[in-house]
Order: sequence, then structure tokens, then C-alpha cells
Amino acid sequence: MGLFSFIADAAKEANEDAHGHRLLAGVQSTFSLIPKLDERTREILVMGYVQIFGRLSSQSCSWSSAEKITLGRTMQSQAQEKFDIDIAGSYAKWMAGAWLESGARLGPKAQHANFLLTDLFNTMRE
Repeated sequence: MGLFSFIADAAKEANEDAHGHRLLAGVQSTFSLIPKLDERTREILVMGYVQIFGRLSSQSCSWSSAEKITLGRTMQSQAQEKFDIDIAGSYAKWMAGAWLESGARLGPKAQHANFLLTDLFNTMRE
């Protein structure tokens, strides 16, 4: 039983690391693209992100980690489908979904992504 438990724990940790890496890379990529957007698109993105983040923040308190991860990933997928049509809305939704998922993940990279997205929210709403 000890060996199986060790292998299962190692697999879970590797999975968390992979998801954390994906989230952090996505956040860093998004942050590098935002300054390149025109001013009006950035304004819409900021308003959308603050609105979605605020709603998720208040509603997700009672959700399980699995529910947060599932919804966060769904939001990211939906946003990616619309990047060509609605840049500001898609980035806002993707970032909010990444924030929700990263907050439910355990690895240090996911926690870093969550910190960056939370800090961005705090900066944007001021």
C-alpha cells in the first residue's frame, strides 16, 4: 500500500505542477499582450474582468475545489473560442476563469498565477 500511495501522490503532484505551469504561462502571456491593445479595448477588458471577478469571488465561496476548477477551465475554453470575435470580453473571461481555477489548485505556480490575477483585480478596481 505504501508504494501505491507514493506513486499516486507523485502523479497528483505532477498533474498539479503541469496545470500550474499552464496557468502561469497563460497569465504571463496575457499580461504581455494587454499593453499592446488599444486604449478602448483595454478599458472594456478591465471593466469586464472586474465585473466577472467580483461575481465569481462572491459566488464561489461555497463551491468545492473541483467545481471551481471545472468552471474555471470551461470559462477559459469558451474565451479561447471567441478571441477573434471579442478580444476584450474573451481576455476578461479567460483571466477570470484562470483566477478561479488557479485559486483551487495547490502548486506554487498556480498560486503565483492566482496572486498575479488577484493583484491585477485589486489594481484595476482602484
